[in-house]
Amino acid sequence: MARTCNRPLPAGRLGSRQALLFAALCGVGGLWTLAEHTNPLTTGLGAANIVLYAGIYTPLKQLSIYNTWVGAVVGAIPPLMGWAAAAGELEPGAWLLAAALFSWQLPHFLALAWMCQDDYARGGFRMLPKFDPTGRRTAAVALRHCAFLLPLGAAAAALHVTSPWFAGEAALLAGAMGAGAIAFRANPTAASARKLFRGSLLYLPLLLAALAVHRQPNRHAVTWQDVRREAGAAAAGAAALLPEPLQPGRLWQQLQQMQPGLHWPQLRPVEQRYGLVLEQLQGIKCPSRAYGDSVDEQGSCSGSGAELLAEAAAVAAAAGEEPGDDAADAGQ
Repeated sequence: MARTCNRPLPAGRLGSRQALLFAALCGVGGLWTLAEHTNPLTTGLGAANIVLYAGIYTPLKQLSIYNTWVGAVVGAIPPLMGWAAAAGELEPGAWLLAAALFSWQLPHFLALAWMCQDDYARGGFRMLPKFDPTGRRTAAVALRHCAFLLPLGAAAAALHVTSPWFAGEAALLAGAMGAGAIAFRANPTAASARKLFRGSLLYLPLLLAALAVHRQPNRHAVTWQDVRREAGAAAAGAAALLPEPLQPGRLWQQLQQMQPGLHWPQLRPVEQRYGLVLEQLQGIKCPSRAYGDSVDEQGSCSGSGAELLAEAAAVAAAAGEEPGDDAADAGQ
């Protein structure tokens, strides 16, 4: 393909074995980094995207026109990963971002595929324009996905991901790109496809900039001081239930000796006494900047609830604090 002939692998500057080794190192290193510094959900999404891209999308390009839709899924997963890394879960805002990326890619790439249809055909890739000599089907798909983008801003405002201003701005941007798709459908030429392609290049950064300007602070209204205070209270109650005196840094091992996992029947009185549900502590999310500026001072949020509980207990024991009567009552 003329479009890619100067890239290292087609140009012969890089051998296939070298490319495979480089890809493997990047894939393994990237997943290790995600596992070390984020959470299992983000790591799992990253691993799934590698499999989807390398194992399904790439070979599908020579088998079916639907490779474009699979490729759009590949492009929609990174915002899910970013949200999962920051929040610890996939909230409505994450799915809105993914939907925007998915639908944006169809007019963007189909316009490119129409302009480069002969080049793709020579490369053996089965793209929709190859089987659509009039261009009407290609343009209709592009226009349909521009229409899918129209209500996303309103949905973001309704779900309190953004302020209401974003609804109008997102609709205007989708409408502008849709106008390019309408012109492409009316006159499917390389020139009209190029205008649609350029419009798609403008749409995405403008949409994301508007989203950043009008975003609403998330609801993770808990700071690490709150987490550590509650963990310390739970640790004091748990200490009264241990078969041996509390030792700094050993609460986790002591609790494991009682029973592995977080669902210990012995700790139910502590949960009731302190109003602390250990499942919530285990799934605690990063505070947002609006509510948790102390994150940088207190460290990262990669620790589990059990680790926080153990750390709080170690600090309390090192300071010479003993469980009070209330904690002893909770253990009875």
